Amino acid sequence: MKKLVLLISFLAISTHGQSVDLFPSIGVDYVFTKIEGLGSNNGHLGSARLKLGVDIGEYFAVQAHVGTGITDDTVDAPGTKFDVDIGTFFGLYAVGMIPITNSFRLYALAGVTTGDFDASASGKSIIGNETDFSMGIGGEYLVHEDDIALSVEYISFISVDGVEVNGTAIGLKFYF
Repeated sequence: MKKLVLLISFLAISTHGQSVDLFPSIGVDYVFTKIEGLGSNNGHLGSARLKLGVDIGEYFAVQAHVGTGITDDTVDAPGTKFDVDIGTFFGLYAVGMIPITNSFRLYALAGVTTGDFDASASGKSIIGNETDFSMGIGGEYLVHEDDIALSVEYISFISVDGVEVNGTAIGLKFYF
């Protein structure tokens, strides 16, 4: 977290006194979410995610994400099966971008995600909240001039106590 704050501070100082273009955006994604390390099989869940962000010039952005699970799964563990569900999750990320062409760019993101989950078996339920460092990579292609983009992203949301939550997202992003 300290490294993220230092990176944002450095970038803010390095652009001081220069004219920087700001491009606010809103995006919506479907996230194919995978939970590994719970049992003999992985949980495959679906999530919907809203992304709010601002591009600061063409190489850097800041994004806030909020999402919720929309499908759940059953995971086999030694001696039992349990249902796994993702509740609400939030994240704040710094994004570094590399323009490849005028309409396509690659990016990497790093930040912090916090999320709620529910695991239940035999009428008993465990509800938890975890927060962890997150990082991912993605690509974005402008499909309509400079205001609508198609994005694909892989992100490692949370990795705690041998359990990893990651996802592949596909979505639309609108610039205004």
